[in-house]
Amino acid sequence: MLRIFKQYYPIRNIFFVIGEGLMIYASFIFASWIILETESFHFDQWLWLKILLVTFVCQTCLYYNDLYDLKITDSLIELGIRLLQALGAAAIFLAGIFIIFPGTIIGQGIFVVSIGFIILLIVSWRLCYMQVLSHGMFDQKIILLGSGDLAQNIINEINDKKDCGYSVTVNVRGCSDNTDFTIDKNISATIYKKDYNGLCEMAKELSISKIVVALTDRRGTFPSRELLKCRVDGIDILEGTSFY
Repeated sequence: MLRIFKQYYPIRNIFFVIGEGLMIYASFIFASWIILETESFHFDQWLWLKILLVTFVCQTCLYYNDLYDLKITDSLIELGIRLLQALGAAAIFLAGIFIIFPGTIIGQGIFVVSIGFIILLIVSWRLCYMQVLSHGMFDQKIILLGSGDLAQNIINEINDKKDCGYSVTVNVRGCSDNTDFTIDKNISATIYKKDYNGLCEMAKELSISKIVVALTDRRGTFPSRELLKCRVDGIDILEGTSFY
C-alpha cells in the first residue's frame, strides 16, 4: 500500500494506471510506425514528446469518464461505451490543441489508426487485470474489529470495490461469552469474543499487518492494551471512520 494524503492506495492500482498509459503510448507508436516513413519515425525526437502529450490527454479523458472506477465499468458493454466516449472527447480536445499549436500535430491519420490499437490493448489489459482482482491476488489481509453498521459498511465496501486492495480475513465481534472457532487461513472467518486477548498473536499467525477498529460502543470494551501491543509489534491500527 502507498499512502498519499492519509489515504492508502494499492500499489497494483498504480501499476495498472501506468500500464494503461504505456498501452496508449504504444498504440500511437505503432500507428506512427505504420503511417510515417521509417527514417522520420526513428529520428524525429519531437515525435516522442508529441505522442506523450496525446497519451496524457487520452488518459485524462479516460479518468473523467469514470473508466478507473471499476464498479461502473464492470461489464464489457459499459466499458466499450465509456471508452468510445472518452476517445471522442480526447479527439475534440486534441483538435483544439492542434489548431492553437500546429507544431503538436503528430501526423495525419495517426490518431484514427491508433484508436483500433487502443481499444484492443486496453480491453485486453483490463480483462487481465480483472482476473487478478477476481482471484484476490496481491490483496492485503486485514482483521476487522466490530459488528455494527460501520463494520458492515466496511465489509460491503471491500466486497463492492474490487480494486480496494484489501480483504477481510477475520471479523472479530464482541459477545457476552467467548465462542469457540477454528481459524482457516484460506477463507474469512467471523469470531465472537468477550475480550480481545490474543489479537496480536492471531495477526502474526495469519501474517496480517493491519487491524481496522470499527467498534460502535467503546465503553469498557476497547482493547487499548492489546492494540498497543500490536503497534509495538509493527502492526498498523486504523480507525474504521478513516479507513476510506
